[in-house]
Amino acid sequence: MSDTPAFPLEVTGIIIDILGDEQDLDTLKACSLTCRAFVPLSRKHIFSTLEIDTDYDVASRRPLERLLSISDPVVFDSIRKISIRVTLYHPECPSLPTFLLKITKLKSLFLCACGRMSTANWSKLSEAIRRALLHLMHLPTLTHLRLLMFFKNFPVSGIVSCNSLIGLDTEGVLLEIDHLPTTSRTHMIQEYTMQMNSNTTRGLLSTKLANGDPAFDFTMLRKLTLTCGGDHGVSATHHLLERVKHLEVLKYRVCAREHFRHLASLTARSARTLKILDLEAYPGRNSRFGPISSAADPSPFILGLCKELEEMSDRNVVETIKLKIDASLGWPGDAWENLDIVLTKSGWSKLKHVSITLNIVCWPWRRNEEALQTALDTLPKTQLIRLAKSNTVDFKITGRLKYY
Repeated sequence: MSDTPAFPLEVTGIIIDILGDEQDLDTLKACSLTCRAFVPLSRKHIFSTLEIDTDYDVASRRPLERLLSISDPVVFDSIRKISIRVTLYHPECPSLPTFLLKITKLKSLFLCACGRMSTANWSKLSEAIRRALLHLMHLPTLTHLRLLMFFKNFPVSGIVSCNSLIGLDTEGVLLEIDHLPTTSRTHMIQEYTMQMNSNTTRGLLSTKLANGDPAFDFTMLRKLTLTCGGDHGVSATHHLLERVKHLEVLKYRVCAREHFRHLASLTARSARTLKILDLEAYPGRNSRFGPISSAADPSPFILGLCKELEEMSDRNVVETIKLKIDASLGWPGDAWENLDIVLTKSGWSKLKHVSITLNIVCWPWRRNEEALQTALDTLPKTQLIRLAKSNTVDFKITGRLKYY
């Protein structure tokens, strides 16, 4: 390793920053071994995003121990995003709390607990790890918090005490309303992820500060990611959206058997601000051959979606619609023409982009791969003709077979 770079350090720094923006870790690591002057320039990108999994096996234990043994202040100042998977049934890493307490400029924290839901309890973690995790949550630089923990009794004060929170994801967390610090202030949430059948949202909406103000204000919410497994929690979702005035992006995930029910009613209050509609259907857990309908035909699903979109027409400013269907289907169905008609009506005057992604399971014993692929490839010519020929809408469709 040389001491002096061949190019001016300012030029090299710009190049390394570009590599960091592209997350080209292999090249960044190679740069850090080229010249001593490159080490701090590369390190700030190499360590900007970390993943820590304490549910380690023998093979992954040594890399984790090496990471946790780092003492260079430059590394801790470089960490901006961290994902931590905390185990509830293995002994905790004794050096993990010390490592986490040295982080000072974190922007995004993803915390996940691995363990059975019956045993996943915040109080079961050691005091040292809880203190370290709360330290990260309460850093003044933290803006995005994702808690995918299935924890019981997670103190709502831990979230309220965050300083600069604008993005919040609380899937799977059972909150405990505890004593809130008097210095807490209202958080203006701009990005939120929720499950419709979760009581967490109700808990957040009902949490009040000592002066009576809401702990979480959703009026400035810009992006909502919503996962629906049925009709449970629809009222809580409506209660949330009643407070929203400027929603711009809705990502709506449903079990394919449920359809996109309530889509029109959920977006009604944001009709003049909603610009991006990101819809995704995933297979149901108990389905094997046809999660969308018993005949393995997505037509009822597509017709249900068309009904919701029909209700939204003439009162929307949506510019982009993304539709992804990932399901065990035997045939692409014959209802896509209805979607083609709905989205090319005058009621979607602002629509500029439509993309459809179909991932269809191909069962080996059916031996119908060629017919399935042909049906997918010809959809733009057979059922989505208007969108494919539109001069105002940029239309893209991707069809892929999954083999099992």
